[in-house]
Amino acid sequence: MAAADSNHSTLILTPTARLARAERHRLAASAVGNGLATWRTPRVLAFGNWMSTLIEAGFVSGAIEQIPISAVQAGALWRSVINHQVFIGEPRVAEMAQASWRLIHEFSLPAVERWSDTGLSIDQMNFKDWARAYQALCRRRSVGDEWSLAARLPELIR
Repeated sequence: MAAADSNHSTLILTPTARLARAERHRLAASAVGNGLATWRTPRVLAFGNWMSTLIEAGFVSGAIEQIPISAVQAGALWRSVINHQVFIGEPRVAEMAQASWRLIHEFSLPAVERWSDTGLSIDQMNFKDWARAYQALCRRRSVGDEWSLAARLPELIR
């Protein structure tokens, strides 16, 4: 996928960092193969890196007020929330909760506070409670994980 930016250069997005490196190499080899001694190198980024760049720009500009945190930092917050429950010291539960949180944002599913308790399993109700506690902890610390912040990007880009 390619789009023009304000400098009239090209941005190429790839699904992974490895493909971004391979595309940069392919573009350079093509330019050399065409006999060019110099060329304008397009920006080639993995989608996740591009998203991080947009979040950082939003934070620096003041459009995003929460301090962006890494997935590792978010994982520590999930563990601190879940360790107050019965799963003390079981990191897989926190990892699964964090992965579920990511999927909720990645697929634009309804926010957990909008979930009805009717029909939820005990695990789903636990996750709902953990997600609320995680959100409250993030608000108290004025931080946002990459998925919560990325969910706001379309609104900020508009």
